[in-house]
Amino acid sequence: VTKIGASAFDGYDLITSITLPEGVTSIGKYAFWDSGITSINIPSTVKNIGEMAFRNANLQTVDVDENNLYYSDDESGVLFNKDKTELIYYPSENVSTSYAIPTSVETISGDAFNGCKYLTTIVLSENIINFKQDYENSSLPMYSKSFSNCNSLSSIIVEGQALANILSSGIDIGGLYENITQGEVIYIKTGLSVTGGYLNSTNFNIIESVTVSGKDGTYTQYTRK
Repeated sequence: VTKIGASAFDGYDLITSITLPEGVTSIGKYAFWDSGITSINIPSTVKNIGEMAFRNANLQTVDVDENNLYYSDDESGVLFNKDKTELIYYPSENVSTSYAIPTSVETISGDAFNGCKYLTTIVLSENIINFKQDYENSSLPMYSKSFSNCNSLSSIIVEGQALANILSSGIDIGGLYENITQGEVIYIKTGLSVTGGYLNSTNFNIIESVTVSGKDGTYTQYTRK
């Protein structure tokens, strides 16, 4: 076997584990959509993973062979490109309640965190500058749903100016704002400018110079009214 075809295991919810052999070079789009697999290995020979290959699967972790030249993982079982400049997929059944995106990441895939129901806190590191468009809506400008259906997400920590600009503008890029309803919180690191009109006292209760558990420095806290 050298290829896993498009939609090959789509809807196979009774399959809970699978081992991909060395020699597999590609995983087709939608390959494991809605499948029951809880973990998957990516052999060293895989060169391409198609769009939404793991969407709605029961995955808790992705394990990439360290000799793979195109993809990598981290200790949380999250899938990246090799140099970790793009976060491709966060397993939707990962039971961790918080995750800090590595500082190497510049781009978040259009489907990266879709359906991560346990995630309550996300730290958006300072070098993130781009959210890819959602694959299903790639013709629509600025349409990204990287965080769509993260129904437990209630705390967003912003550490970079590019993201502060996006959030303060009110653009729901990445689907972040669909998770910020009454009582939920955005923290923006002290020193970052907030130039747009959305993060204001009409929409949010604002407290300056607060500390955040596990983080250095201070933040401005915006709690949605």
